[in-house]
Amino acid sequence: MKCTIRPRKWDGSDPQLCLASEAIASGYATFDQLVEMEGRCFPVDEAGTHESMGLRLREAGDYFTAVHDGEKVIGFINATRCTEFLEETMSDHDPKGSILAIHSVVCDLPYRRMGIAHAMLTAYVDVMTAKHRDIKTIALIAKAYLVGFYVSCGFVCNSLSPIVHGADPWFDFSLDTDSYRRQSYAVVDAFVTKSVTSLDTYATTGNPAAIVCLPRDSKKTDAWMQGLALEINLSETAYVLPLTDDRVCNEWQLRWFTPTVEVKLCGHATLASAHRLWESGQADTAKPIRFHSVHSGILVARCEQKLDELIITLDFPIDVVKPLDDLSESYRNFITEALGLKDWQVANNKSPVVRVADSRYQIAEIRPEAFSSIEPQYGVMARLEGSGRSALIATTAGDVRNGDAHFTSRFFAPNLGVSEDPVTGSAHCVLGAFWREYLQWKTMSTTKSGASSDMIEMIAYQSSERGGDLTLHVSPNKHDNERIYLSGVAVSRMQGSIL
Repeated sequence: MKCTIRPRKWDGSDPQLCLASEAIASGYATFDQLVEMEGRCFPVDEAGTHESMGLRLREAGDYFTAVHDGEKVIGFINATRCTEFLEETMSDHDPKGSILAIHSVVCDLPYRRMGIAHAMLTAYVDVMTAKHRDIKTIALIAKAYLVGFYVSCGFVCNSLSPIVHGADPWFDFSLDTDSYRRQSYAVVDAFVTKSVTSLDTYATTGNPAAIVCLPRDSKKTDAWMQGLALEINLSETAYVLPLTDDRVCNEWQLRWFTPTVEVKLCGHATLASAHRLWESGQADTAKPIRFHSVHSGILVARCEQKLDELIITLDFPIDVVKPLDDLSESYRNFITEALGLKDWQVANNKSPVVRVADSRYQIAEIRPEAFSSIEPQYGVMARLEGSGRSALIATTAGDVRNGDAHFTSRFFAPNLGVSEDPVTGSAHCVLGAFWREYLQWKTMSTTKSGASSDMIEMIAYQSSERGGDLTLHVSPNKHDNERIYLSGVAVSRMQGSIL
């Protein structure tokens, strides 16, 4: 049993998870060194003894794993099986027990704060649930300060534990393996923005997307995916499927569904998918993720750690935008009516719509002083379908929050089952091209595409009820096959399994 793990802050060669007996046989550690590591990492009254760890290695060796860096062991996990998770059963091993009781999750002191323990434990759970189908529950006890860590690894915190081990109280955790083996999903907020009043919170900002991870041999039909997207009822549900058999994979198939239709491109759900795959250890943060889509080709995501934020940059195709300079008065009135700006127009005796441009979406530039008066009329917007356009983007120069954004936008797509989208990555493939034409920019040197080039940097704010921030990089001049780079931050909000 061997597999590679990829901690989020690891700079060396990829650590390997293997049986502790294999690590000892290969010279990466002696048994005594593992006992000493246990003693360094736990208080004296909590650490496993030479005798208890010897029993786990001899009698439950299939559940005693170690992680090494090619030179030495840097962490390990050991466990025994039992029929009931009680203090007295944790000192024995029942090979037929349906509960796998984890005794130690150890990361040696010099290797902490690198994501090793998270990567090691999630890999351990993957291996045990796949290899030992008769294990129904994985259980452990932990102290209060580790609740968040074990929950992030898929465990549920049940209650205070009756088990007494050392001086401090413990909490019972469990992971249901049948649920774990089902298709998992997570809800991730993409393109979150920090609160104006509290710079350390991301609460209720960004655009939530459901990310459903399917196995490589999945036989799920389009109808099943569409039905689940309707059941989840977020603006987008993304389905990701690995294209290799590796446990850590950076080549994925990606599809996006609204509650009513499959769409050709979705920015926020792509960013959310990349965040989820990196966060869960299913993709290597040291390498880009390549998403293979049916309609938009290969989309590349890269990440960069800045302080506590994982900044994700998407490499997307830029849209062609055609200004409609000969816009008829009737069509200008249609846009004005769709955005609920007729009263503003009457009061100010001039049109709130400055210009309209055409792409796969319709773009309406609104006077800054009129932007806050938008009251979308979805029944009127439904007539966009007859024009061959699926959505309407309202945009204005500047930041309506008095922030540092170069432009602000709102996105309406009732014909796609999304009345107003909180933050729309794909819309900024259009907006980047649009505002490049109408604002004066200074170029800057950047390496977003992997090779240094002169790019325009734009800061964008989408002014929905939730709101979200994006940073755009685009070439100052039009050329064939050009790309746009969309950057933002995502936060995982919840996770679960699909029955």
